[in-house]
Amino acid sequence: MTWQTHAKCLHPTVQPGDFSPLQPNGRPDLEAAHTIATRFCSGCPVRLDCLRWAADSGAQEIVAGGMWWPPNPYRKPIPPLDLLNHNPEGAAA
Repeated sequence: MTWQTHAKCLHPTVQPGDFSPLQPNGRPDLEAAHTIATRFCSGCPVRLDCLRWAADSGAQEIVAGGMWWPPNPYRKPIPPLDLLNHNPEGAAA
Protein backbone atom coordinates (compact mmCIF):
# COMPACT_ATOMS: atom_id res chain seq x y z
CA MET A 1 0.00 0.00 0.00
CA THR A 2 1.37 3.43 -0.90
CA TRP A 3 1.10 6.66 1.04
CA GLN A 4 -1.36 8.02 -1.56
CA THR A 5 -4.05 5.60 -0.37
CA HIS A 6 -4.22 7.61 2.88
CA ALA A 7 -4.32 11.09 1.30
CA LYS A 8 -7.39 13.16 2.22
CA CYS A 9 -7.39 14.75 -1.24
CA LEU A 10 -7.75 11.40 -3.02
CA HIS A 11 -11.08 10.58 -1.37
CA PRO A 12 -13.73 9.84 -4.05
CA THR A 13 -15.80 12.88 -3.04
CA VAL A 14 -12.96 15.31 -3.73
CA GLN A 15 -12.80 16.80 -7.23
CA PRO A 16 -9.38 17.58 -8.80
CA GLY A 17 -10.52 21.12 -9.66
CA ASP A 18 -11.04 21.84 -5.96
CA PHE A 19 -7.28 22.28 -5.64
CA SER A 20 -6.58 24.36 -8.73
CA PRO A 21 -8.67 27.51 -8.42
CA LEU A 22 -8.38 29.89 -11.35
CA GLN A 23 -8.69 33.65 -11.65
CA PRO A 24 -11.09 35.07 -14.28
CA ASN A 25 -8.08 35.44 -16.62
CA GLY A 26 -7.43 31.67 -16.42
CA ARG A 27 -4.25 31.94 -14.35
CA PRO A 28 -3.94 30.09 -11.02
CA ASP A 29 -5.44 31.96 -8.07
CA LEU A 30 -2.53 31.64 -5.64
CA GLU A 31 -4.38 33.25 -2.72
CA ALA A 32 -7.24 30.77 -3.02
CA ALA A 33 -4.81 27.88 -3.48
CA HIS A 34 -2.95 28.91 -0.32
CA THR A 35 -6.22 29.02 1.61
CA ILE A 36 -7.22 25.59 0.30
CA ALA A 37 -3.83 24.13 1.13
CA THR A 38 -3.85 25.55 4.63
CA ARG A 39 -7.36 24.34 5.38
CA PHE A 40 -7.57 21.02 3.56
CA CYS A 41 -4.07 19.62 3.97
CA SER A 42 -3.83 20.45 7.66
CA GLY A 43 -3.94 17.22 9.61
CA CYS A 44 -3.65 14.97 6.55
CA PRO A 45 -1.88 11.80 7.69
CA VAL A 46 0.44 11.79 4.66
CA ARG A 47 1.19 15.51 4.36
CA LEU A 48 4.93 14.99 4.85
CA ASP A 49 5.05 12.25 2.20
CA CYS A 50 3.11 14.50 -0.16
CA LEU A 51 5.53 17.39 0.44
CA ARG A 52 8.44 15.08 -0.27
CA TRP A 53 6.79 13.84 -3.48
CA ALA A 54 6.09 17.40 -4.68
CA ALA A 55 9.67 18.52 -4.01
CA ASP A 56 11.22 15.41 -5.58
CA SER A 57 8.98 15.41 -8.66
CA GLY A 58 9.20 19.12 -9.45
CA ALA A 59 5.42 19.51 -9.14
CA GLN A 60 4.02 22.52 -10.99
CA GLU A 61 0.84 24.53 -10.38
CA ILE A 62 -0.78 22.20 -7.87
CA VAL A 63 -1.55 22.07 -4.15
CA ALA A 64 0.53 19.33 -2.54
CA GLY A 65 1.45 18.76 1.08
CA GLY A 66 -0.22 21.94 2.23
CA MET A 67 1.56 24.23 -0.23
CA TRP A 68 1.16 25.63 -3.71
CA TRP A 69 3.86 24.23 -5.98
CA PRO A 70 6.26 25.56 -6.88
CA PRO A 71 6.56 27.41 -3.56
CA ASN A 72 6.34 31.19 -3.66
CA PRO A 73 9.52 32.60 -2.06
CA TYR A 74 7.59 35.72 -0.98
CA ARG A 75 4.85 33.88 0.91
CA LYS A 76 5.15 33.02 4.56
CA PRO A 77 5.21 29.18 4.83
CA ILE A 78 2.38 27.28 6.45
CA PRO A 79 3.34 26.51 10.05
CA PRO A 80 4.29 22.83 10.33
CA LEU A 81 2.63 22.39 13.73
CA ASP A 82 0.24 19.75 12.47
CA LEU A 83 3.24 17.75 11.25
CA LEU A 84 4.87 17.95 14.66
CA ASN A 85 1.68 17.04 16.50
CA HIS A 86 0.56 14.39 14.02
CA ASN A 87 -0.17 11.09 15.70
CA PRO A 88 -0.22 8.41 12.96
CA GLU A 89 -2.55 5.46 13.33
CA GLY A 90 -3.87 6.88 16.61
CA ALA A 91 -0.72 5.78 18.47
CA ALA A 92 -0.15 7.08 21.97
CA ALA A 93 1.97 10.22 22.06
